[in-house]
Amino acid sequence: MKHGPDAVPLELEAVMRALHKSAQVARETAIKTNTALVVVENGKLMRIPAKELMAMEYKINEED
Repeated sequence: MKHGPDAVPLELEAVMRALHKSAQVARETAIKTNTALVVVENGKLMRIPAKELMAMEYKINEED
C-alpha cells in the first residue's frame, strides 16, 4: 500500500485498471456486433450507436 496524503491504495489502482479494461472490451464488442452501448451520463440514460463508438475509437487512436 502506498503512503502519503495523496496516495491511492494499490487495490484501488487495480480496480480502476479493470474498469478501464472492461469498458474498452464493451466498446470493442459493441462495434463488432453493431450494437449500441447504454450508459448513464450526468444522470441521463444515453445510447451510443456503434458507428459513433467507431468514430470515438478512431479519434482516440489517432491521438496516440
